[in-house]
Amino acid sequence: MSDLHLLSPVVRSSVPQAVRFAVYTLVIASLSIMLPDIVRHQGVAFFYENGTLEWIQFSLLASSVLLFALGALCLPQHRQLALLLGCVTAFAATREMDRVLGRLLPIVGWKIGGLFLVAAGWLLLRHYRVLVPQIAAFIRTPAFVVLWAGFVIAVPLAQLVGHAPFFRLFMDEMHVRNIKRVFEESGEFMGYLILLFGAIECLLQFATVKTQQTDHR
Repeated sequence: MSDLHLLSPVVRSSVPQAVRFAVYTLVIASLSIMLPDIVRHQGVAFFYENGTLEWIQFSLLASSVLLFALGALCLPQHRQLALLLGCVTAFAATREMDRVLGRLLPIVGWKIGGLFLVAAGWLLLRHYRVLVPQIAAFIRTPAFVVLWAGFVIAVPLAQLVGHAPFFRLFMDEMHVRNIKRVFEESGEFMGYLILLFGAIECLLQFATVKTQQTDHR
């Protein structure tokens, strides 16, 4: 008998999650270690708006949207919650591509993404009897914590702390622009990467709830 079978059911059920979070940590650590080499070889231009990193950020957000859409399609019991999360993430994706959308849609630009927030509000009002209990239960799960961590890193930390006035307090003006850009864009990238991990955890959480409900029937 393997050592794994000697463990309690609670410990055994925690192993897959521990492995996933270890992988997430290794990915984040590896990309963080690569950052100096990226700056050395690509220069600060790598972090410019509409540059390589911004398209990678958009790809991470788009991948999260696709995962939520997959969850809405394959897990009907959590369809409304998956669609709600997908709409909010889709708004973030349109906001990230503000310069591109500004050229394609000169009048509204990235604000076209507000339609996703309207859709999210409609879902919440239309299905509040289902969504409110599901959201309350979801907040108590590790998946929510991962999504929350990604949001905190991408928005308050990267964008608010990454503003130029903060760096001007202890840095010459000639260095502020590049340092601000590298800090803000790197923070957003890490935040969106963690959001993608959170989307994966959401699908697994929804699937687990579905399995438990099926077993109790």
